[in-house]
Amino acid sequence: MGAGNPITHIIFDLDGLLISTEEIYTEVISEFLSKYGKTYTYEVKRKLMGRKALEAASIMVNEYGLPMSPQELTDELHSKITPETWHRAELLPGAADLFEYFYSHGLPMAVASGSVSWEIEAKMFKNKELWSKLHHIVSSGDDPEVKHGKPAPDIFLVALRRFDDPSAEPSHTLVFEDAWNGVAAALAAGMRVVWVPDGREPPGIPDSSLSQEKISRLTRLTSLEQFDPTLFGLPPKS
Repeated sequence: MGAGNPITHIIFDLDGLLISTEEIYTEVISEFLSKYGKTYTYEVKRKLMGRKALEAASIMVNEYGLPMSPQELTDELHSKITPETWHRAELLPGAADLFEYFYSHGLPMAVASGSVSWEIEAKMFKNKELWSKLHHIVSSGDDPEVKHGKPAPDIFLVALRRFDDPSAEPSHTLVFEDAWNGVAAALAAGMRVVWVPDGREPPGIPDSSLSQEKISRLTRLTSLEQFDPTLFGLPPKS
């Protein structure tokens, strides 16, 4: 932790960090797998979180031995989710306050999500005034500039470029993530990371090969409400 380089730009993941969509994903996938006598476990879920849809589907097909291609699985799951499904998503604790804090201190914010554009629009159906504070949104699910999904760093590097700010540097960027795939992506991009994992995530760091340099850029919290800006060289919350 420690202050380190001054933070100038903020990038958020979306699902499971700012809004409660992970519960909806779990509900849909669990119902689908039950038809094949399979159980959707957290161990599998954590491998999927943050990835592009087709990448996640490929993992599911392999993990569960499903009798279909990744594309067929993707199509099947997408057929069960409408925009109205995503309208059920609610803001998670601390999200609104964090947006207000960064916005009031002039720190530009972006969202970098593995979803496709229409899904993000549906997920942001509520709280439009809050989302209007974002500089931009990157949807790696259908963004041609994002060649590889998380844990590759592509999405965060694209998000940083789109601030269109010559002063924007990875080492001055703070990323908020709930998924380890996203954490790994942001660390690979050279950014600092606040990790707010699912409550079922075991203590410690999942990747034992992670370098000390990367570990020094990682902070783990149990909730966005725990965020202390002074640990990152930022003014205290009022």
